[in-house]
Amino acid sequence: MAAAAKVSVLIPVWNGREHLGMVLSSLRAQTTDDFDVTVVDNASTDGTLAYLEEEWPEVGVISLPENLGYAGGAARGIEATSGEHVAFLNDDMELEPDWIERLVDELDRDPGLGVVTSKVMFHGDRSRIYQAGYEFFVYGWCATRGVHEVDEGQYDVRLPSVGGTGAGSIYRRTALERAGGFDGDYFMYCEEVDAGLRVLMAGYTGLYVPSPVAFHVAGAKTGRTPELQRRLFYRNQLLTWVKDVPWSILWRAAPKALLYLHHQYAVERDNGAPRVALGAYGEFLRMLPATVRKRREVMRRRTIPVAELRSMMRAEYPFPTRFKRLAGARN
Repeated sequence: MAAAAKVSVLIPVWNGREHLGMVLSSLRAQTTDDFDVTVVDNASTDGTLAYLEEEWPEVGVISLPENLGYAGGAARGIEATSGEHVAFLNDDMELEPDWIERLVDELDRDPGLGVVTSKVMFHGDRSRIYQAGYEFFVYGWCATRGVHEVDEGQYDVRLPSVGGTGAGSIYRRTALERAGGFDGDYFMYCEEVDAGLRVLMAGYTGLYVPSPVAFHVAGAKTGRTPELQRRLFYRNQLLTWVKDVPWSILWRAAPKALLYLHHQYAVERDNGAPRVALGAYGEFLRMLPATVRKRREVMRRRTIPVAELRSMMRAEYPFPTRFKRLAGARN
């Protein structure tokens, strides 16, 4: 029996026929071949499965009967693969040839490293940053570091990262398993920050490296449904805040969390779409009992002190508000 590949590359897709050739060609050109590739198809209707069978017979396929979103597809892919490390990619990506090799080298050098993510640039404007790692704020904001900034070398240094983007990261499988894996209930957005926070709480670190670089089309499909995108983002930030933040941090950050919710609602109201924010909050409340149950398991798995976790979060409140006193509250 052949030995398992060191890296299991997972690409959850929904109607990915248009772009899949880009990322699969990049994978064929990698400087290492110690990896296997699995496409997790979320009930595509655009001929994705036939295309893979005809053009990419070496690629494994998991065909789901319904669309479980990126998070659900990632969770199924983790269960079905066995590589020591698990790489997550979107279908609309291009990778530098040494992308897998260099990120795996980072994991191999540091057994305490749970996830490593690379600089990702916009495919259509390679002067602009898509992501340079993640940051998490104590009041629930899941922030993509550097997004839309012109790359002038400001992120050409290694930095901590709370999680790794689904558009270009590699996780140590044991870290993911100890953290409880991906939460399929997120569907899409913030699932990588949720997983990343739990990896940190399991005693691992997260790292952003400025090279190798990946390029992401970004919004190829989600851009067609912007209200859904924003609703899920608002909802999932709340889920992450309640699920993954210890009480001693959470209650101190509550005033800023309320300000942040007000800011979200005000933005949507001013854009004529208050239903987006209200819908997100309603869905969050419906999911709250299950989230509280999950929280108990998350806190049971935590192995690091609360103070150490708090040191990995940020507390600034950069959004406009009349309530300066609350925005500056200690937490």
